[in-house]
Amino acid sequence: MIKSKKKTPLIVLDENKGLIELKGSSIMENAKEFYDPMMEWAFEYVRHPKDTIVNIDLEYFNTSSAKIILIFIKTLSKIKQSGYDLKVNWYHEEDDEEIIDSGHNFALSSQVKFHFIKKDGERILLK
Repeated sequence: MIKSKKKTPLIVLDENKGLIELKGSSIMENAKEFYDPMMEWAFEYVRHPKDTIVNIDLEYFNTSSAKIILIFIKTLSKIKQSGYDLKVNWYHEEDDEEIIDSGHNFALSSQVKFHFIKKDGERILLK
């Protein structure tokens, strides 16, 4: 687990549970350097995957973070190709069109189905 800071998200990578979480903001200067350990983990994980849930709850992310997050999701798409379930939950505030649009773009570009989950403050509103 990588704890969140002001400019970096919380990252949980639990291969035993098949659980991946990104939460917070991702606005660091060098996104590649920050995300390299996560990407290395993902490349190894998809070699021997299991049913996986990905929870992405990012309040804001910059362009360099978006590029890496897309590569990360595309890498995880190999889980489905291996015959395992991959569920991506994309959390968003009701009126945050930028985050919602980004989620749709990630889903389209990666060809991974996203489940969009509306938040009300800290509460999650399931559809």
